Amino acid sequence: MDEYEFVDLEVAKRTCAWCRGRLPKKNLHSVRARVRSIVNLDPLRGRAVEVALAPLAERSIIGVVPTEDSDAAKEGYGFIHALCSKKCVEELTEIMDPLIRLGDSIFAGIGKGGYEIN
Repeated sequence: MDEYEFVDLEVAKRTCAWCRGRLPKKNLHSVRARVRSIVNLDPLRGRAVEVALAPLAERSIIGVVPTEDSDAAKEGYGFIHALCSKKCVEELTEIMDPLIRLGDSIFAGIGKGGYEIN
C-alpha cells in the first residue's frame, strides 16, 4: 500500500476502521484524528481512505476525511475513524500514541498530532 488507497464510502460507513468487522447500529465508537498543517487533505475531502499508519506498525486504518465546511474540519480534525468496540479503540490508540509522539518530536513547531475518542 502507498500512503493511502480510496475505499468505497458506503463500505467505510459499515466497516470498523481497525478490525474490519461490521459496525454496530448502537454503541458506535469513533476517533477523530488531527493532521499537521503540512499535510494537504484537499484531494481527499469527503472521501474514505485506507491509510498506512507506519511501516513498523504493519497496519492500516480506514478513515473518512471530513469536508472543509464540516464541524470536524473546522475543529482541526483530518480523519474520522469509526470503530466497533472499546477493544478496537484501545488497540488503535496503543499504536497511535507512540506514532504521534514520534511525529511531534520530528515535526516540532509544525502543529501537534493527536486524536479525540468519542
